Order: sequence, then structure tokens, then C-alpha cells
Amino acid sequence: MFKVSNIEKLKRQLLMLEPITSAITLDIDISELFISIMAPITQEIDAEINILLLKQSSNYIITEYYFENEIEDLRGKYLQIPDNEVNAINDAYIVNQFNEDSINSINTIYEFFSKSLNIIINSIMILKLKEYGYIIILNKRTGEFDDSCKIFCTIISNIISAILLIQDQVKFILEKKIELKEIQLASEIHEQLLPKTIPEIKGIELYGYSKPAKSIGGDYYDFFQFDNNRIGVIIADVAGCGLPAALVMIMISSIAKTIIRSDLSPATILSFLNKKMNWNIGGEKFVTLSYYLLDISQNTLYYSNAGHLPLIIYKKNEDKIYNLEATGRPLGILQDEEYKLIKMPFYPGDIAVSYTDGIIEATNSDGEQFDIERTVQVVKMNEAKSAFEIVKSIEKELYNFTGLSSQKDDETLVILKMVDRRKKNN
Repeated sequence: MFKVSNIEKLKRQLLMLEPITSAITLDIDISELFISIMAPITQEIDAEINILLLKQSSNYIITEYYFENEIEDLRGKYLQIPDNEVNAINDAYIVNQFNEDSINSINTIYEFFSKSLNIIINSIMILKLKEYGYIIILNKRTGEFDDSCKIFCTIISNIISAILLIQDQVKFILEKKIELKEIQLASEIHEQLLPKTIPEIKGIELYGYSKPAKSIGGDYYDFFQFDNNRIGVIIADVAGCGLPAALVMIMISSIAKTIIRSDLSPATILSFLNKKMNWNIGGEKFVTLSYYLLDISQNTLYYSNAGHLPLIIYKKNEDKIYNLEATGRPLGILQDEEYKLIKMPFYPGDIAVSYTDGIIEATNSDGEQFDIERTVQVVKMNEAKSAFEIVKSIEKELYNFTGLSSQKDDETLVILKMVDRRKKNN
């Protein structure tokens, strides 16, 4: 059920990202980073031109570019992009063959670079750097800008956007002379990364929440809907805290969001992430991560786990709990780690519980932990309820248990419940 045709190409492209992730620091110069990677990236996707366009006030400025031919220096030139063109560009905008409609949708960009570079533009890929600007790649020499090009380049744009976001946050802190510990930067980072909406699939109830502690932690979760039958759930926890942990979390999020869309198995995705992350974060700052995909048309859950806490599975027909343990070491420990794929039958009434250690290691005034047994007990007591209600029940029990004790770690919890497809989701 998983695509394998482009695995070797994807592996090669991921290795090319090393200069980006290994160089990430809070004071990195985006222009210098772009210069170091633009030539090999442009050549890898077999394009002619690569341009970094960053927003400055109401205009966009050409910050850096790569073009094999000698041309007048374009750095510092300004471009004003109308709102209708900005709105037309999603995260990755691709035109492989221009016609009147496609030219009109990005007419300003098309005309500006046609004249500035004195070329005929036959294809274009525009990657949005959130509110910061664009990467513009022109003229694929052979073939078209396909999904593999889009995946590879979107990873790059997501990471660069993440670096710019963090630098913005730090700049704000320094300008306002606010100490890092006095603001809730963790909440702001979580707000950027966590899912804004919950996918709606008949037969699946899904709900999650993440509550950061006062320090900047590294919890992350997300949902991935592939079609009307399949949904993926990822949860991760970066060791440590502070901005280094936040940077790693953003990097994991950016790469995972793109690679998972390539429709590979959970075990293959974890292997890719590990190879990508190992030489960047090393053993001192590792990441535990669990990813599963549920296919309700096959009544099967596909699961792999990189050193994360066990996935709790409640089987309705058996009234029994299963703990699906890790299938390999955390990301960043051993570069050649291979992750096993677990397949488990999953039917209406079954429940999957993903969580981080902030849930089970939360303590009360006596130093006693909430632990996994209490979590399981709450799930079994509320198994007839919706996913949303089960999450709220665990939240309530956790609050009653900890009382006035301060939260020491991020708390993240995701519940997925399979229901009869004829039943309306709550």
C-alpha cells in the first residue's frame, strides 16, 4: 500500500539537506545559507534559476539568486507583488506550461523576471516562506516540476521559514529587553506547529491537545489525512528544553510534514527522519517519535516507534489493553538504525492513545506519578465516549491528581477512536 518507486531519489535529496540543518543556529545568515545550497539544489532538480525573495515593508527584495549565465547583479532590486497574486500562491505553486490564465495569476512575477533575466519562462515553482517571502525556481530543463521536486523543495522552504520565525521571536525578545523565561515562547511555537483543524473522516473520531510547560519544550503532534479511508498520527518529544530543543522540534515538524505526504510506510519514514537528523543533533539531543497510519478500509493500523512511549491500544471486542512498544531507538542516536513496522487489526470501538511523558510523569504533592496505569484506567472507564470526551476525562483526572503542583513538563495527548461509519462523528 506504500509507494517505493522514489525511495532512492528521496534518500539522495535528504542527504543534500545536511548543510541546512547542520548549520542552523540562532544567528545564522539566511543569505549565506542560501548561497551555500542554491547551486546543488538547483542542479538536483535540473532547473536554471533559483531566487530568494524576502519581504521588506510592503515590497519584496531579491536577496540572493543562482543563475549559471552572467547577468546584471539583481541583488537589492525591489518587486511589489499585488494582493491577488500573493493570495494565488499557496505553499508550493507550480506551473509547468504557461497559458494566458496561469500568466495572469502571477503576471507581476512573470513579467519582472522575464525582463530582469532576459529569458523566456517556460516553467516555475514558487515556494512560500510563510509571511517572510518566496523561493522562486525557474525553467525545469527536462520533464516537469513533479511531486518529488515539490517534496524536496518544500522541506527546504519549511526549514528556512522556521529559522526566520525563531529569529523573529528572539529579535522581539531582545528589542523589548524581555528575559526569555518571562514570556511564553513555548506557547507561541506550539501554536505555529500544532494542527489548526482536525481531519473529518467517517468512521474516525480524533482529538488532541498539547499544553507546554513554562520553559520552551519540545512536544509536537500532527494529523495527516490521505483520503477518505486513511489518516496518520505523529507525536514527538525532543530531549531537553530551550531554543535548541525548539529548533530541533521545528526541523522535525517541517521534514515530517513533507516526507509523510510521500505515502511511505511508517517504518521507512522513521528511518528517513533518523538518517536526516543523526548527524545534525547527535546523541546529546535526541528525539522520541511515534507515527501510525490507520486504514479503515483494511481495518489495519500500521505503526512504528522511535524510542517513544508505548502506543496504548484498547480493543473493544476483547476489552483488553495492548501496549505497542518502541520498534527502534530514538532519532539521533544511531544513523543506521532500522525501524520495524507493526500491523495490528483495528475495528469500530478500538481506541489508540498517543501521549508524552508530561502526562504519565505528572506528580501530585506527595511526589507520586500519574503513571500509565491511571491513564489506561481512565480510557477503559470512558471507552464508550467520543475521542474528545476521553481526552477531556484524562485532562480532568490529571488536574484532580496533580492539584496545585506545578507543571514540570509539556503535556501532550492524542486520542483516535474508530466508530461505525454509519454513525455520525461527535
